[in-house]
Amino acid sequence: MNDIIFFTAPILIFVICAGIWCGGRELFNRWVNNDWCKHDWDMWEAVQHPGVGTHTQLRFCKKCNKAERRIL
Repeated sequence: MNDIIFFTAPILIFVICAGIWCGGRELFNRWVNNDWCKHDWDMWEAVQHPGVGTHTQLRFCKKCNKAERRIL
């Protein structure tokens, strides 16, 4: 019965360390980018630049109005 501890303890330690690492990394990225909003993105909107043949798609966050764009 004591042998099961030697198999489950490393797995539990790994899961706990991975959770702390992922949570810390996410908090660090949000702190560096100053982006604390959990974005609720709206639909993509197409915008054509005048005089240029490229189209850009924009979408905005409903909470903080941050824009995200992609060029087609």
